[in-house]
Amino acid sequence: MSMALGRGTAPAGSSEVQRKPLDVPALLREVLTGDPDPYKAYTVVLGHARAVTGSSGGAVLRLDAEGGLEVLASQGRASTQALGAFQPGGGRLAPAWTAEGTEPTVSSALLDDAGGPDRVAITYAVLPSVTRPTVVLLLSRTVPAAPPTAESLTPAPVERLLELARVVCPLLDAVHQQARQQRELVETVRRAQDAKAAVRARDAFLARMSHDLRTPLGVILGFAQLLEMEALTGEQRESVEQILKAARRLHRLLTQAIEVAHATAGKLTLMVQPVEVRALLTDCVAMAKGEATRADVPIEVVSPPEPLVISTDPQRLSQVVLNLLSNAVKASPKRRPVEVRLSHDEDAVSIAVTDHGPGIQPQLLPRLFIPFAAAEPGDDAESSLGLPLSHSLAAALGGTLMVRSEPGQGSTFTVTLPRR
Repeated sequence: MSMALGRGTAPAGSSEVQRKPLDVPALLREVLTGDPDPYKAYTVVLGHARAVTGSSGGAVLRLDAEGGLEVLASQGRASTQALGAFQPGGGRLAPAWTAEGTEPTVSSALLDDAGGPDRVAITYAVLPSVTRPTVVLLLSRTVPAAPPTAESLTPAPVERLLELARVVCPLLDAVHQQARQQRELVETVRRAQDAKAAVRARDAFLARMSHDLRTPLGVILGFAQLLEMEALTGEQRESVEQILKAARRLHRLLTQAIEVAHATAGKLTLMVQPVEVRALLTDCVAMAKGEATRADVPIEVVSPPEPLVISTDPQRLSQVVLNLLSNAVKASPKRRPVEVRLSHDEDAVSIAVTDHGPGIQPQLLPRLFIPFAAAEPGDDAESSLGLPLSHSLAAALGGTLMVRSEPGQGSTFTVTLPRR
């Protein structure tokens, strides 16, 4: 520790202030016990500082960039004279003893203009930090007016306060960091609770919507189908076909939205049974052939010759494969084939659907399986729900749905299920 002499020199035999030894374990226990509370930490540190320096009062000050001071904590008879005098650059303090280093700076000074029969001796530490504003620990005690400065101020309080400051600087930083993390944790818990409440409200809304919309929609479909059976003019039949087309599309969209919510909430009902995957894939390709023919997009299938039997829900797996085939047909240019490849190993079976379309932009890939998140302007709601639903269904079946895509190179979606 380097000591710089200020206005006076302490003569031999000068009186020492009454002080207690620095009890670092007790300090750590008091500061770190319980919730991280900066105010409590400042108060505890101030109490220890008074004990080791023999000061009768003190305060913890916050020093802002403009040199303004704010009292964060105070104990004992903290002199308003000392608080008012501590203005950096104000010329009120002439340190007699100063200990400087790469860590805290500690000084001791005497206020000659306190008035009355006594003077005010102060010892203060500037505690630097990277996690909080600069803090000043200011201690005060009264001394007789008669003795000279060197006899009123000795290096002992400076040394002891510097010893304490070196301990409490990282300690206060840790308390502030823990308090910040505690606040962030509380905020995170609150947001999680709000999110759970929103999910419950969404599920309740979708349950009501399932009943309130499906019932009238079924009536619309039923009466439109009855009208279709009547003897209609060409214009009337075209109108009925438009009603049926719109109603069926709305029914698919409503069903997908409800299934996405159920899958996310883990409420899907599965009918697991032995399934021969090659036969299921053949059926799915046959069902997608009509749409592919209208789009002039051929579908090519590559599969192993031997049967592949797994335990899964055939309806849910077909739903995933049909959605991938439909998306691939829509994305592919005319006369460019959609390739379907069935492969397996000892642990899993994979179905990969590859198109030769424009591919997917990299910034959209992380959001591709989040409902509506990857939707572009002009996309319809049905296309924005299909992949998230397929992803949720694959997860419910114990598998995964992965995508590999580059702009201009097409896309490959692969659903992988365990062999069990």
